[in-house]
Amino acid sequence: TCQEGLQIPSAWSKSGSPETPQDSSAEFGLRRRALSALFISADDANEVIKRQRRASSLLFEEVLPGSLERECLEERCTHEEAREVFENDEMLKMFWDAYYGGRRCSSSPCQHNGVCEDSIRGYTCTCAEGYEGENCAFAKNECRHHAKEGCHHFCYPGSNSYRCSCADGYELGKDKKQCIALDQCACGRLQDSDNLIRETRKKHDERFPWQVLLLNSEGKGFCGGVLLKSNFVLTTAECALLHRHFEIRIGDGPNGTSGIEKTMQVSEKHIHIRYDEDTGENNIALLQLQERVECNNHQLPVCIPERDFAEHILIPKLAGTVSGWRMEVFREGLKRAFNTRKTIEETQQDGNHEGKHHFHSEE
Repeated sequence: TCQEGLQIPSAWSKSGSPETPQDSSAEFGLRRRALSALFISADDANEVIKRQRRASSLLFEEVLPGSLERECLEERCTHEEAREVFENDEMLKMFWDAYYGGRRCSSSPCQHNGVCEDSIRGYTCTCAEGYEGENCAFAKNECRHHAKEGCHHFCYPGSNSYRCSCADGYELGKDKKQCIALDQCACGRLQDSDNLIRETRKKHDERFPWQVLLLNSEGKGFCGGVLLKSNFVLTTAECALLHRHFEIRIGDGPNGTSGIEKTMQVSEKHIHIRYDEDTGENNIALLQLQERVECNNHQLPVCIPERDFAEHILIPKLAGTVSGWRMEVFREGLKRAFNTRKTIEETQQDGNHEGKHHFHSEE
């Protein structure tokens, strides 16, 4: 306790040295009362002066399982404390090398003469002029269609920085990168959700509102197409030449029965003048509708890329998504078209063999 080992002299001389007390019962009683007033019990003293356990302040912390947040994030931890969390030498080494005394900069992660500085659990790159990104990998004037902070729609490289532009029906935002729809009929708009991709995958009937189905005279689907404008549909020349007369069904859901589909009549067919049936070159056609399509969440035109963006970004890029229709037999052999899509993944080129496309169904 605080009282142990502490001696208080009863009186002091003028020179500053303690004097020997006189042995009298009155003086002894007075001294005892003074000491009682000065000191408190051990239990009370420990309530005032007590040790605060680490940042967690949990009772019996040592008997709890190791916690990365409690041991190493709320405060600087030791190697032994980190071991309590991982209990695996390989995982522990990976964490410890990055957490304490790690030298991430030894691998020179900063590109284009960027300056690297090690820090706990990571590193920081200071980019040279004209470069940006976590590892200074990108020139500020180059278009990066994969970058989240890049252009929302179209991008043009410049001398000092890139320039963004938007498709018809959109305007450039204040950040000069984001494209904001002017109305509900803007092309390529999947739905009115901030999280377009996640929400659209949940609502399959709104996945591709620009996708249409070509119907023969018997009302059976035989080809697909996309709505370019309110009165124009893009399809292949091969499909456009299969039947003399056919119709277009718009607003169709993934199972062919969205409840809001509409059948439109084709007034004219425009086949590419250089379409070669033998080679398949220029296999494209434009279908003009007799009336315009009313836009809604299930019926919207697809966005058409600008020529420079298409030639330098879309055409050289092998990975992508293809949407279309598949036919399935049900109820005594009757066929029905179902909306489907597939992703195209690029394989690495090996020797003289060119990269090939692999299709993965995402129905």
